[in-house]
Amino acid sequence: MNENTSQTIAILRFPLIVTVVLLHTYIIDRPVGGVIYVPHGEYPLFDLFAHVYQSEFGNMSVPLFFFISGFLFFYGMKKFSWLKFGHKLKKRIHSLLIPFFIWNVVFMLFVALVNMISPSLLTFKKSFVDMTFGEIANCFWNLSQGLIPLWFIRDLMIINLFAPIIYILLKNKMSKLILFGFTILFLSQIFHYVPGIGMRCAYPYMLGAWFSINGKDFIFVLNKYIYPLTILLIILVGFDTYLWTNDVSLFALNRFAQIIGIMTIPLWMSRCIEAGVLKKNDFLSKGSFFVFVFHMFIIYIPTKLWVYMFPVNGWTATMALLFIPLLVAFFCLGVYKVLLMFMPKVVTIAMGERN
Repeated sequence: MNENTSQTIAILRFPLIVTVVLLHTYIIDRPVGGVIYVPHGEYPLFDLFAHVYQSEFGNMSVPLFFFISGFLFFYGMKKFSWLKFGHKLKKRIHSLLIPFFIWNVVFMLFVALVNMISPSLLTFKKSFVDMTFGEIANCFWNLSQGLIPLWFIRDLMIINLFAPIIYILLKNKMSKLILFGFTILFLSQIFHYVPGIGMRCAYPYMLGAWFSINGKDFIFVLNKYIYPLTILLIILVGFDTYLWTNDVSLFALNRFAQIIGIMTIPLWMSRCIEAGVLKKNDFLSKGSFFVFVFHMFIIYIPTKLWVYMFPVNGWTATMALLFIPLLVAFFCLGVYKVLLMFMPKVVTIAMGERN
Protein backbone atom coordinates (compact mmCIF):
# COMPACT_ATOMS: atom_id res chain seq x y z
CA MET A 1 0.00 0.00 0.00
CA ASN A 2 1.19 3.49 -0.77
CA GLU A 3 2.76 4.93 2.40
CA ASN A 4 0.67 8.09 2.20
CA THR A 5 -2.55 6.09 1.91
CA SER A 6 -1.53 3.88 4.84
CA GLN A 7 -0.72 6.94 6.94
CA THR A 8 -3.99 8.62 5.95
CA ILE A 9 -6.07 5.64 7.06
CA ALA A 10 -4.16 5.33 10.35
CA ILE A 11 -4.41 9.04 11.19
CA LEU A 12 -8.09 9.23 10.26
CA ARG A 13 -9.09 6.69 12.91
CA PHE A 14 -8.90 8.95 15.94
CA PRO A 15 -10.65 12.07 14.56
CA LEU A 16 -13.36 9.85 13.07
CA ILE A 17 -13.86 8.16 16.45
CA VAL A 18 -14.09 11.57 18.13
CA THR A 19 -16.79 12.36 15.57
CA VAL A 20 -18.64 9.18 16.59
CA VAL A 21 -18.52 10.44 20.19
CA LEU A 22 -19.87 13.75 18.86
CA LEU A 23 -22.86 11.92 17.38
CA HIS A 24 -23.67 10.62 20.86
CA THR A 25 -23.28 14.03 22.52
CA TYR A 26 -26.90 15.05 22.88
CA ILE A 27 -27.47 18.70 23.76
CA ILE A 28 -30.66 19.83 22.00
CA ASP A 29 -33.95 18.64 23.53
CA ARG A 30 -32.01 16.47 26.01
CA PRO A 31 -33.84 16.28 29.38
CA VAL A 32 -31.62 16.64 32.45
CA GLY A 33 -33.38 15.99 35.72
CA GLY A 34 -36.69 16.23 33.89
CA VAL A 35 -35.86 19.67 32.46
CA ILE A 36 -34.95 20.43 28.85
CA TYR A 37 -32.33 23.17 29.14
CA VAL A 38 -31.61 23.56 25.42
CA PRO A 39 -34.88 23.13 23.50
CA HIS A 40 -34.81 23.28 19.74
CA GLY A 41 -35.38 26.84 18.58
CA GLU A 42 -34.26 28.49 21.81
CA TYR A 43 -30.81 29.36 20.46
CA PRO A 44 -31.07 29.56 16.64
CA LEU A 45 -27.35 30.11 15.97
CA PHE A 46 -26.45 27.11 18.11
CA ASP A 47 -29.10 25.03 16.32
CA LEU A 48 -27.49 25.98 13.01
CA PHE A 49 -24.00 25.18 14.25
CA ALA A 50 -25.11 21.83 15.69
CA HIS A 51 -26.82 20.89 12.44
CA VAL A 52 -23.79 21.62 10.25
CA TYR A 53 -21.18 20.29 12.67
CA GLN A 54 -23.02 17.26 14.00
CA SER A 55 -25.68 16.28 11.50
CA GLU A 56 -23.97 17.19 8.24
CA PHE A 57 -20.24 16.60 8.71
CA GLY A 58 -20.49 14.39 11.80
CA ASN A 59 -22.69 11.88 10.05
CA MET A 60 -20.00 11.32 7.41
CA SER A 61 -17.78 9.48 9.91
CA VAL A 62 -19.56 6.11 9.98
CA PRO A 63 -19.91 5.79 6.16
CA LEU A 64 -16.21 6.69 5.90
CA PHE A 65 -15.38 3.88 8.36
CA PHE A 66 -17.34 1.44 6.17
CA PHE A 67 -15.55 2.78 3.08
CA ILE A 68 -12.14 2.20 4.68
CA SER A 69 -13.22 -1.24 5.95
CA GLY A 70 -14.25 -2.32 2.44
CA PHE A 71 -10.98 -1.01 1.00
CA LEU A 72 -8.89 -2.85 3.60
CA PHE A 73 -10.80 -6.14 3.45
CA PHE A 74 -10.17 -6.53 -0.27
CA TYR A 75 -6.71 -5.00 -0.28
CA GLY A 76 -4.27 -7.40 -1.95
CA MET A 77 -7.13 -9.46 -3.41
CA LYS A 78 -6.99 -8.48 -7.09
CA LYS A 79 -7.75 -12.13 -7.75
CA PHE A 80 -10.24 -13.82 -5.46
CA SER A 81 -8.93 -16.68 -3.38
CA TRP A 82 -10.98 -18.74 -0.95
CA LEU A 83 -7.80 -19.21 1.07
CA LYS A 84 -7.30 -15.44 1.39
CA PHE A 85 -11.00 -14.96 2.09
CA GLY A 86 -10.85 -17.54 4.89
CA HIS A 87 -7.70 -15.95 6.29
CA LYS A 88 -9.30 -12.50 6.35
CA LEU A 89 -12.43 -13.85 8.05
CA LYS A 90 -10.26 -15.60 10.63
CA LYS A 91 -8.54 -12.31 11.41
CA ARG A 92 -11.94 -10.64 11.80
CA ILE A 93 -12.90 -13.20 14.45
CA HIS A 94 -10.15 -11.68 16.61
CA SER A 95 -10.66 -8.07 15.58
CA LEU A 96 -14.46 -7.94 15.41
CA LEU A 97 -16.40 -10.95 16.72
CA ILE A 98 -14.62 -11.49 20.05
CA PRO A 99 -14.59 -7.76 21.00
CA PHE A 100 -18.24 -7.53 19.94
CA PHE A 101 -19.31 -10.13 22.50
CA ILE A 102 -16.91 -8.99 25.22
CA TRP A 103 -17.92 -5.33 25.17
CA ASN A 104 -21.63 -6.01 24.86
CA VAL A 105 -21.49 -8.30 27.91
CA VAL A 106 -19.40 -5.76 29.86
CA PHE A 107 -21.87 -2.99 29.04
CA MET A 108 -24.85 -5.12 30.09
CA LEU A 109 -23.13 -5.83 33.41
CA PHE A 110 -22.40 -2.11 33.75
CA VAL A 111 -26.08 -1.22 33.17
CA ALA A 112 -27.16 -3.80 35.75
CA LEU A 113 -24.73 -2.30 38.29
CA VAL A 114 -25.90 1.26 37.63
CA ASN A 115 -29.54 0.19 37.93
CA MET A 116 -28.75 -1.35 41.33
CA ILE A 117 -26.97 1.78 42.60
CA SER A 118 -28.93 4.61 40.96
CA PRO A 119 -31.81 3.53 38.66
CA SER A 120 -32.54 7.13 37.62
CA LEU A 121 -29.23 7.47 35.74
CA LEU A 122 -30.09 5.00 32.97
CA THR A 123 -33.86 4.92 32.83
CA PHE A 124 -33.85 3.99 29.13
CA LYS A 125 -31.71 0.89 29.75
CA LYS A 126 -33.07 -2.29 31.31
CA SER A 127 -31.00 -4.50 33.59
CA PHE A 128 -30.40 -7.96 32.17
CA VAL A 129 -31.61 -9.46 35.48
CA ASP A 130 -35.09 -8.19 34.57
CA MET A 131 -34.96 -9.59 31.02
CA THR A 132 -36.16 -12.85 29.59
CA PHE A 133 -33.64 -15.10 27.83
CA GLY A 134 -35.01 -13.93 24.48
CA GLU A 135 -34.54 -10.28 25.43
CA ILE A 136 -30.95 -10.96 26.52
CA ALA A 137 -30.21 -12.73 23.23
CA ASN A 138 -31.78 -9.83 21.34
CA CYS A 139 -29.31 -7.46 23.01
CA PHE A 140 -26.72 -8.95 20.65
CA TRP A 141 -28.82 -8.20 17.58
CA ASN A 142 -30.82 -4.97 17.71
CA LEU A 143 -28.57 -3.60 20.50
CA SER A 144 -31.19 -1.14 21.78
CA GLN A 145 -30.56 -2.56 25.26
CA GLY A 146 -26.93 -3.38 24.55
CA LEU A 147 -23.95 -1.26 23.55
CA ILE A 148 -25.60 0.63 20.69
CA PRO A 149 -22.47 1.66 18.70
CA LEU A 150 -21.69 -2.03 18.21
CA TRP A 151 -24.27 -2.05 15.40
CA PHE A 152 -21.35 -0.94 13.25
CA ILE A 153 -19.36 -4.07 14.17
CA ARG A 154 -22.44 -6.26 13.71
CA ASP A 155 -23.10 -4.92 10.22
CA LEU A 156 -19.43 -5.06 9.28
CA MET A 157 -19.20 -8.73 10.29
CA ILE A 158 -22.27 -9.56 8.22
CA ILE A 159 -21.17 -7.68 5.09
CA ASN A 160 -17.74 -9.34 5.27
CA LEU A 161 -19.47 -12.70 4.81
CA PHE A 162 -20.78 -11.46 1.46
CA ALA A 163 -17.26 -10.70 0.20
CA PRO A 164 -17.31 -13.40 -2.55
CA ILE A 165 -20.54 -11.95 -4.00
CA ILE A 166 -19.21 -8.40 -3.73
CA TYR A 167 -16.04 -9.44 -5.51
CA ILE A 168 -18.00 -10.98 -8.41
CA LEU A 169 -20.16 -7.85 -8.70
CA LEU A 170 -17.24 -5.43 -8.71
CA LYS A 171 -14.61 -7.38 -10.66
CA ASN A 172 -16.03 -7.19 -14.17
CA LYS A 173 -16.54 -4.74 -17.01
CA MET A 174 -19.95 -3.79 -15.65
CA SER A 175 -18.65 -2.95 -12.16
CA LYS A 176 -19.09 0.81 -12.53
CA LEU A 177 -22.66 0.37 -13.74
CA ILE A 178 -23.39 -2.03 -10.88
CA LEU A 179 -21.89 0.42 -8.39
CA PHE A 180 -24.02 3.18 -9.90
CA GLY A 181 -27.09 1.02 -9.30
CA PHE A 182 -26.15 0.61 -5.66
CA THR A 183 -25.61 4.37 -5.48
CA ILE A 184 -29.24 4.86 -6.53
CA LEU A 185 -30.33 2.41 -3.82
CA PHE A 186 -28.24 4.31 -1.26
CA LEU A 187 -29.84 7.60 -2.26
CA SER A 188 -33.35 6.18 -2.42
CA GLN A 189 -33.48 4.88 1.18
CA ILE A 190 -34.49 1.42 -0.11
CA PHE A 191 -33.04 -1.34 2.13
CA HIS A 192 -31.16 1.38 3.98
CA TYR A 193 -31.34 0.14 7.56
CA VAL A 194 -31.41 -3.65 7.10
CA PRO A 195 -28.71 -5.05 9.45
CA GLY A 196 -25.56 -6.03 7.58
CA ILE A 197 -26.85 -5.77 4.04
CA GLY A 198 -28.56 -2.39 4.42
CA MET A 199 -27.30 0.35 2.12
CA ARG A 200 -25.99 2.49 5.00
CA CYS A 201 -23.41 -0.25 5.48
CA ALA A 202 -23.19 -2.09 2.16
CA TYR A 203 -22.84 0.88 -0.19
CA PRO A 204 -19.87 2.73 1.36
CA TYR A 205 -18.25 -0.65 2.03
CA MET A 206 -18.64 -1.61 -1.64
CA LEU A 207 -17.40 1.80 -2.75
CA GLY A 208 -14.17 1.28 -0.83
CA ALA A 209 -13.97 -2.35 -1.96
CA TRP A 210 -14.21 -1.33 -5.63
CA PHE A 211 -10.87 0.47 -5.44
CA SER A 212 -9.05 -2.50 -3.89
CA ILE A 213 -10.67 -5.11 -6.11
CA ASN A 214 -9.65 -3.16 -9.19
CA GLY A 215 -6.14 -2.50 -7.91
CA LYS A 216 -6.57 1.24 -7.41
CA ASP A 217 -5.29 3.47 -4.62
CA PHE A 218 -8.29 5.68 -3.81
CA ILE A 219 -6.11 8.58 -2.63
CA PHE A 220 -4.10 8.55 -5.87
CA VAL A 221 -7.18 8.16 -8.09
CA LEU A 222 -9.30 10.83 -6.39
CA ASN A 223 -6.57 13.35 -5.60
CA LYS A 224 -6.85 15.03 -9.00
CA TYR A 225 -10.50 15.83 -8.20
CA ILE A 226 -9.91 17.27 -4.72
CA TYR A 227 -10.99 20.83 -5.55
CA PRO A 228 -14.14 19.99 -7.56
CA LEU A 229 -15.12 17.48 -4.84
CA THR A 230 -14.55 20.06 -2.11
CA ILE A 231 -16.60 22.72 -3.89
CA LEU A 232 -19.39 20.22 -4.54
CA LEU A 233 -19.34 19.12 -0.89
CA ILE A 234 -19.68 22.71 0.34
CA ILE A 235 -22.57 23.35 -2.08
CA LEU A 236 -24.38 20.17 -1.04
CA VAL A 237 -23.98 20.81 2.69
CA GLY A 238 -25.00 24.44 2.21
CA PHE A 239 -28.12 23.55 0.23
CA ASP A 240 -29.09 20.76 2.62
CA THR A 241 -28.67 23.16 5.54
CA TYR A 242 -30.77 25.80 3.77
CA LEU A 243 -33.56 23.26 3.32
CA TRP A 244 -33.23 22.26 6.98
CA THR A 245 -33.75 25.88 8.05
CA ASN A 246 -37.04 25.72 6.14
CA ASP A 247 -38.04 22.41 7.74
CA VAL A 248 -37.47 20.50 4.50
CA SER A 249 -35.55 17.24 4.47
CA LEU A 250 -34.26 15.52 1.32
CA PHE A 251 -32.79 12.12 2.13
CA ALA A 252 -31.09 11.75 -1.25
CA LEU A 253 -29.39 15.15 -0.97
CA ASN A 254 -28.06 14.39 2.50
CA ARG A 255 -26.73 10.99 1.46
CA PHE A 256 -25.19 12.37 -1.73
CA ALA A 257 -23.28 14.83 0.46
CA GLN A 258 -22.07 11.84 2.50
CA ILE A 259 -20.76 10.13 -0.64
CA ILE A 260 -18.82 13.23 -1.64
CA GLY A 261 -17.65 13.68 1.95
CA ILE A 262 -16.18 10.19 2.33
CA MET A 263 -14.18 10.75 -0.85
CA THR A 264 -13.08 14.30 0.02
CA ILE A 265 -12.09 14.08 3.69
CA PRO A 266 -9.27 11.52 3.20
CA LEU A 267 -7.83 13.64 0.38
CA TRP A 268 -7.39 16.67 2.64
CA MET A 269 -5.97 14.45 5.36
CA SER A 270 -3.49 13.14 2.80
CA ARG A 271 -2.54 16.70 1.82
CA CYS A 272 -1.89 17.55 5.49
CA ILE A 273 0.38 14.51 5.80
CA GLU A 274 2.32 15.50 2.69
CA ALA A 275 2.72 19.03 4.07
CA GLY A 276 4.06 17.65 7.35
CA VAL A 277 1.15 19.06 9.34
CA LEU A 278 0.01 15.63 10.55
CA LYS A 279 1.98 12.57 11.58
CA LYS A 280 0.83 9.13 12.62
CA ASN A 281 0.48 8.56 16.36
CA ASP A 282 0.38 4.83 17.11
CA PHE A 283 -1.23 5.31 20.52
CA LEU A 284 -4.10 7.40 19.13
CA SER A 285 -4.57 4.99 16.25
CA LYS A 286 -4.63 1.86 18.44
CA GLY A 287 -6.61 3.53 21.21
CA SER A 288 -9.38 4.62 18.84
CA PHE A 289 -11.22 1.33 19.16
CA PHE A 290 -11.22 1.63 22.95
CA VAL A 291 -12.72 5.12 22.66
CA PHE A 292 -15.35 3.67 20.32
CA VAL A 293 -16.50 0.97 22.76
CA PHE A 294 -15.91 2.76 26.08
CA HIS A 295 -17.29 6.25 25.48
CA MET A 296 -20.89 5.10 25.94
CA PHE A 297 -20.06 4.15 29.53
CA ILE A 298 -19.34 7.76 30.44
CA ILE A 299 -20.80 10.09 27.78
CA TYR A 300 -23.99 10.73 29.77
CA ILE A 301 -22.07 12.27 32.67
CA PRO A 302 -20.66 15.40 30.95
CA THR A 303 -23.74 15.84 28.75
CA LYS A 304 -25.77 16.21 31.95
CA LEU A 305 -23.28 17.93 34.24
CA TRP A 306 -22.42 20.90 32.02
CA VAL A 307 -25.83 22.51 32.57
CA TYR A 308 -25.11 22.66 36.33
CA MET A 309 -21.56 23.97 35.89
CA PHE A 310 -22.16 26.81 33.42
CA PRO A 311 -24.95 29.28 32.63
CA VAL A 312 -26.99 27.77 29.83
CA ASN A 313 -27.00 29.81 26.64
CA GLY A 314 -26.11 29.40 22.98
CA TRP A 315 -22.43 30.08 23.61
CA THR A 316 -21.99 27.52 26.40
CA ALA A 317 -24.04 24.97 24.46
CA THR A 318 -21.66 25.44 21.51
CA MET A 319 -18.65 24.97 23.78
CA ALA A 320 -20.24 21.84 25.26
CA LEU A 321 -20.77 20.34 21.80
CA LEU A 322 -17.20 21.19 20.81
CA PHE A 323 -15.35 20.04 23.91
CA ILE A 324 -17.36 17.19 25.45
CA PRO A 325 -16.45 14.74 22.61
CA LEU A 326 -12.77 15.67 22.98
CA LEU A 327 -12.80 15.41 26.78
CA VAL A 328 -14.57 12.04 26.66
CA ALA A 329 -12.22 10.72 23.98
CA PHE A 330 -9.07 11.69 25.85
CA PHE A 331 -10.47 10.40 29.14
CA CYS A 332 -11.10 7.06 27.41
CA LEU A 333 -7.51 7.08 26.16
CA GLY A 334 -6.34 7.65 29.74
CA VAL A 335 -8.35 4.64 30.93
CA TYR A 336 -6.94 2.64 28.03
CA LYS A 337 -3.40 3.59 29.03
CA VAL A 338 -3.97 2.51 32.64
CA LEU A 339 -5.54 -0.79 31.59
CA LEU A 340 -2.59 -1.47 29.28
CA MET A 341 -0.27 -1.06 32.25
CA PHE A 342 -2.13 -3.42 34.59
CA MET A 343 -3.78 -5.99 32.30
CA PRO A 344 -2.19 -5.89 28.84
CA LYS A 345 -3.27 -9.41 27.82
CA VAL A 346 -6.91 -8.78 28.69
CA VAL A 347 -6.89 -5.47 26.84
CA THR A 348 -5.24 -7.10 23.83
CA ILE A 349 -8.08 -9.63 23.57
CA ALA A 350 -10.83 -7.10 24.26
CA MET A 351 -9.40 -4.74 21.65
CA GLY A 352 -9.25 -7.40 18.97
CA GLU A 353 -5.48 -7.24 18.74
CA ARG A 354 -3.06 -10.14 18.50
CA ASN A 355 0.45 -10.35 19.84
